[in-house]
Amino acid sequence: MESIDPIHLSEPGLVVLDITGADEATVQAAVAEVARLWAASGSPKVRRIPGEPGVTARMYADLRRPGISRELTWDASG
Repeated sequence: MESIDPIHLSEPGLVVLDITGADEATVQAAVAEVARLWAASGSPKVRRIPGEPGVTARMYADLRRPGISRELTWDASG
């Protein structure tokens, strides 16, 4: 993986996440869950590292801002 750019950690609440899973579907599911909770960079490019098991992806998130909730809300007014 590339080195982390200081701009991605320039303030409290900003994080860089390196996610490793058995396969691409697992990593994409983890990315979707992070994006549901916090503002995130979205679906990253998934990489295979020769000689290492699984696949890896890097994403960026802002823990200060809410993400995209999958919960449906109902408005009784209309």
